[in-house]
Amino acid sequence: MLSDHAIASDRPAPDFFAGALLGNGGLGVVVCTRPDAVVLRLGHNAVWDIRTAERHRDQVGTFREVFGRVERLSREGKKLSEDPWFAEYCRLMVENYARVYPRPFPCGSIVLSFDRRHTELLGHRLDLASGVCDVFLLRANVRVTLRIFVDMTEDRVWLRMQDPEGRDAESPFDRVHLMPHTEKEEDPPPRTGPEGPSVVVPPLPGPTVLPVPGGKGLAFHQRLPFEEIPARTGIPHPLDRAIRVGFASTATLAMDSRPGVTGEPVHSGILDRGMGPAPAFLACVRVDQGLFSAVPAEPVVLSPDTPALEAAARNSSRVWEDHWSRSAVVLDDDVPHGCLLSFGFGERSQTTVSRDSSEQNRSRKENVPPKPIFVDGVHNIGIV
Repeated sequence: MLSDHAIASDRPAPDFFAGALLGNGGLGVVVCTRPDAVVLRLGHNAVWDIRTAERHRDQVGTFREVFGRVERLSREGKKLSEDPWFAEYCRLMVENYARVYPRPFPCGSIVLSFDRRHTELLGHRLDLASGVCDVFLLRANVRVTLRIFVDMTEDRVWLRMQDPEGRDAESPFDRVHLMPHTEKEEDPPPRTGPEGPSVVVPPLPGPTVLPVPGGKGLAFHQRLPFEEIPARTGIPHPLDRAIRVGFASTATLAMDSRPGVTGEPVHSGILDRGMGPAPAFLACVRVDQGLFSAVPAEPVVLSPDTPALEAAARNSSRVWEDHWSRSAVVLDDDVPHGCLLSFGFGERSQTTVSRDSSEQNRSRKENVPPKPIFVDGVHNIGIV
């Protein structure tokens, strides 16, 4: 029944908030579709830029000290807004909060591009019952489907191209680009004050390109430092964290060049490759995260094949079935002129809810709201 209420789009959905949202509680993926590409935007609940600004710690006053000075100003008939000490104290205390961190840190994006002269993007459909996103494309007048799902037991994303009969199909993609998250540091500019020049924070370490055995993948590793100003020793802090993202498929990847918007050739970058044909296109994305010491910058081993994909699909299907067996939305159609919604998430409930029709009719005639009903700790309201 839930599959009848899938979220579907019959056009490209390039915007982040228009894409299909997938995830397993840790790893999250937003599937965005462009007229020329399918984009997977990756994130993880445990991946953060964990730096914390702790400047002016020796100047933080206690409540007694700060409010003592405020009270003294009040007795003297002075306004807080006119006191230089109070203005400077507020500036120092707010300065740390002007930093963009700590914050969630994206794990990057994967762009699978195709030639619009030969392939057309038709739309996508997200099945809420199974957590599967189908992206529909028209290639050589044949409708093919790119099926995408997140493994519910591991932080992996699986992709498979299928024909209208559900058999493996050839890939329409001719390029893949693995894009680590990079952005300009939104740090306040250096400022010189009574305490001397403010400290300039170094940018986050850039990604390190990693090899993928077999030559059919791309990968990178990125360290997320714990300290705002890393020690000059060059030795990572024990609490530094890291992410390692890898992509591999059954298609062969190669350095190449393509015409740019001006007609000049554009050569492959370090994480940008041309994709060769793949009679049966399968792909896998792997995200590793944790302490820097536990996620080293080592080659990423990925070998997408049919048995591994189908095993992940079976395991994930069982997790989704178990989830929905413990969750329910019950519509009580016996209530006149309305319905009663009963929600239960996380545990089984065999309770049947009903409302006496005379009470409902009395509520309507006297223009008073119906009484709420409590069932297994869930607050259920009669909806007109």
